[in-house]
Amino acid sequence: MQGVSVSGQGPAVVLLHSSMSSSRQWRLLVESLQAKYQVINIDMLGYGSAPQAAGSPFRLDAEVERIEHILGSLGIEKASWIGHSYGGATALKIAVQKPQWVERLVIFEPVAFHLLPVSHPQRQKVDALGAQMHQMTHEQAAKQFINYWNGEGFFEKLPQPIQQQFAAQVIKTSLDFEGLTGETYGQQQLKHINCPTLLLKGKLTQPSAAEVAKIVSANIAGCQVVTTAGGHMAPVSHATEVNKEILAFMAC
Repeated sequence: MQGVSVSGQGPAVVLLHSSMSSSRQWRLLVESLQAKYQVINIDMLGYGSAPQAAGSPFRLDAEVERIEHILGSLGIEKASWIGHSYGGATALKIAVQKPQWVERLVIFEPVAFHLLPVSHPQRQKVDALGAQMHQMTHEQAAKQFINYWNGEGFFEKLPQPIQQQFAAQVIKTSLDFEGLTGETYGQQQLKHINCPTLLLKGKLTQPSAAEVAKIVSANIAGCQVVTTAGGHMAPVSHATEVNKEILAFMAC
């Protein structure tokens, strides 16, 4: 299957990565999980070796439909889900709309921005970021996006090939924004999630992600919340600490 790697044996675990990334971000976690689990590590549409997204208008339903096809081809009816950022928002949508698929849910700062009222200052900042990216060159847009999540000057310090790699992903990242803000389920529907849930967040994250995390954790009964070192990209920058929390939750 294009854009999917499967390793290990045991209960199924699905991994979903963030925007401007790929399934490779989970390499260390896969190494830890595959001794006990069947790990399905998926490139989201337009990333890694996955097919490209169809284009605008884009909705997260396209990601869910593809994931459903992947699980069906593997004969998997239920899994634990681990998602970061865009992947976390996708996993959250699946927990809301396809609860029969979900054994456990682990989400690191799911960017389900549609849960913020359009009048919320942080929602307005996110909407402005998405709009600005549409008006920029791919290089400028990649810089804007990467620096938003990692801090000013981060993009400029990256090697030129990495900058170019991020720039090449801008079109899909813009579609990700479109899909995230176009979601329609609300806070009340989060209350129907009844599987064991762990929400992780970085100590140094952006206020927009922190506000979404607050809403999600307040509306899922029994949701465990753990704050880790680092910011929004802690699953990459502080993978050892983040993975330790995930593995402990999976084992309990």
